[in-house]
Formats: sequence, C-alpha cells, structure tokens
Amino acid sequence: MGRKKCFYYRSNTEQPIKAGGILFVNELDEILVQKDNKYLSDFGGKVDYEDKSIFHTITREFLEEINFGITKVPNNNEDFEYLTFTKTKNLIEKNILKEIYIPRCKYLLLIVQLPDDYILDYEVISTKEITDDIERDVYWLSIQDFLQRYSEFNPRLWTKEIRKYFNPEVLDHFAFITS
Repeated sequence: MGRKKCFYYRSNTEQPIKAGGILFVNELDEILVQKDNKYLSDFGGKVDYEDKSIFHTITREFLEEINFGITKVPNNNEDFEYLTFTKTKNLIEKNILKEIYIPRCKYLLLIVQLPDDYILDYEVISTKEITDDIERDVYWLSIQDFLQRYSEFNPRLWTKEIRKYFNPEVLDHFAFITS
C-alpha cells in the first residue's frame, strides 16, 4: 500500500493537510452542521488520492454528505437545478470568510458564507448519507447555540481560533451582516 496523499497549507511543507472541512454560515448568523450518533460536526473528510487540491477534497466531502442537495434559487428564465461539483467548488472558493489550519489534526477548516440565493434541499439531504450509508441530521445552528454547545462538537473543532471567530462580541467580521 502506497503513501497517502496530502496537501500543504499555503505551500508550507511544515503544515501538511490530510483532511479538510467546511462550515457554512448564513445571513441569519447560523452555522450549517451535521449531527451523527456521537458529535455535532462540520462537513468534511480525508484527502482521497484522486483529489486535485484540498478545495477538491472539501467540495467532494460536502456534496457527498448532503447527497448533492444544494441548488441556486432560479431567476425568472432559469430552470431549477442542483449544483455540479465545479459550481459548488466555485461557490465555496468565492465565499471563503476564513481558513483555519488545525495542526494537531492536519486539517483545514473553511468558514464560508452561503449566499442567500442558494438553498439546501432537505428532501434530498434526508437523514442518511447515501455514499457511506451513515445516519445523521443536517440543520442550521445559531452562533449562540454553537458556542454554548461547543463541547458536543467533534474534538478536532475544539480550537481557540474557531471559538474566537464565532464569538458574538466580534461578529463585525461578517461582511454580509448589514442591519
């Protein structure tokens, strides 16, 4: 068996990335999470040999875990369609609010704004990840609840940088909050 593939954070060989994930935030100050039988978590997983970049890994894992159930709200002349891999990857890369490298896990977490013209189809997402037959729930959690329930999250997300980023006293870093 050969070596597993990894990427490097900002091309720094001292910061290997062997897995990555994503937390979407919306205009209501909510964070998209999933809950399995053990933890609340982001959407993500390990780098596969076929992945071309860590953004490829994160996009692939996110789409697998939501059963490809993300769509853009159609304009008057557009048809309803689920996002392709490429469109989802572009959506993620264009809306990154923060990258957090977690050295102890060799993990890159992306915090990404989900524009309000994109929606999740909960009938498609269902309560089971189809690709791995994993049962779980997907829902939006307020930032306040996220901070209060922090100990229920996967331990890889227990970092000061993540808690500091979502601290309600410093929410001014969310560019899309205008009211």
